[in-house]
Amino acid sequence: LHIHDNCSDSSIAEIHADLLADFGKDRVTIFRNIVNIGACANVLRCFEHCSTHWLAVVADDDEIAPDYVESVLKTIKDHPDIVFANFSSSIFTRPADFVTEGLPDFCMKIDNWSNLLFLPCGLYNRQAMVPSIRYGYHYAYSLSPHIAILLQCLKENGGKCLFSAKPVVNYVSDPDLVSWSRLNLNLMAFLLELIPDKMSRLAFFDRMRPFFMNRKTLAFQLIHRACETGEDTGYIFDIRAFCCAGARPGIRDLVVTPFLRFLVAHPRLGLKFIRMFGNQSKNNDTSTELLKGL
Repeated sequence: LHIHDNCSDSSIAEIHADLLADFGKDRVTIFRNIVNIGACANVLRCFEHCSTHWLAVVADDDEIAPDYVESVLKTIKDHPDIVFANFSSSIFTRPADFVTEGLPDFCMKIDNWSNLLFLPCGLYNRQAMVPSIRYGYHYAYSLSPHIAILLQCLKENGGKCLFSAKPVVNYVSDPDLVSWSRLNLNLMAFLLELIPDKMSRLAFFDRMRPFFMNRKTLAFQLIHRACETGEDTGYIFDIRAFCCAGARPGIRDLVVTPFLRFLVAHPRLGLKFIRMFGNQSKNNDTSTELLKGL
């Protein structure tokens, strides 16, 4: 058991000295960061410091099921050839188990993005993912580095993923805690850069879309830096203006999603359209003021 203490006010070793003594100090390794490095970096250190074949990460505020450990061990025994397992939770409980093979199949069959993102629902074949850990650091800003590692692993080496119906954790929302910013969560859209083929990328986007779909802060970065072309992405600002301010809420439902899917599938054509829109908006005083307000 590894415990990563992200420079908490009082060290875990001091707070839980009695509990750790009962559990056995030789069975626990505590890593205490000298500064608070943020949640994502701390998660990545779990991948980095893990010395076993399998890795499961649970935060101190996650409410795991009484049979959590038994469920994880049974999954490892029953599916030794998988690279990843996603369990059910109070967020989403799937009706039955299913297995995917390779990256395209994984993208097509994701049944709930929130559950995939929820860290304690995941079980990782850490040995298979070691070469891809650096991509977690590359995409740490996305607030989903564990997904970046998984996508890169599947892209480079393929592999099976289990989506399990077994519930193992409850999502606990504490109103006294600061919640994640929806705007920052939209940075997850940059994970699209890791998916090379268009059909898989569109499928992945469609699975993420409901998670972001409060429209006003939707993932306008979905042009994903025009990663396929290397062209300038300064017109993301105009994408935001077009998608949000330029359409009433009722129209957004009909227009925004197809438009963003088009950008994901065809970034080069999307950029040409946005540039044309941007040039027109600069000649319109009302539009210019509107852009400034976004």
